[in-house]
Amino acid sequence: MVKIGRNQPCPCGSGNKYKRCCLRKHEQEALRQALLEEAAPPGYQIIDDEPLDVLSNSVLPLIHERRFEEANRVCEQLRQDYPDVVDGWWRQAMVYKACGMRREAADYYRQSAHMAQQQDGFERDGIQRWLDLADQLAADLPDDTLAESPRSGPAT
Repeated sequence: MVKIGRNQPCPCGSGNKYKRCCLRKHEQEALRQALLEEAAPPGYQIIDDEPLDVLSNSVLPLIHERRFEEANRVCEQLRQDYPDVVDGWWRQAMVYKACGMRREAADYYRQSAHMAQQQDGFERDGIQRWLDLADQLAADLPDDTLAESPRSGPAT
């Protein structure tokens, strides 16, 4: 991929400089991909034509923009509207991780893994990835905080 200079003409053909046209949109898409790759199970694909996928993917720019309260509301809506789908739990883990709530993020990654174990279509490596992330997040917590954190994830 060719890197476009900020002051070069935008490749979309608008005649504007790249930094004043499509740069922000391209940066947001790159961040969205990076966030997904960080915590996505292997083989996960983004599909934007289903209401679930649109709602689930809407959490990513909210995280990037540090709009955590809104992101939390979307995660809650995901869990209410799609209680048997892992996205609400997985996205909540991403929100908690981004705002530094390590114990809560670990709990939600564990819950995501637990839900994935109960369903078909999830690769073992993906489930293990969520468990490893949970262990990483919990590793630096004081021992007394870990005692309060259930290993099976948050109550539903």
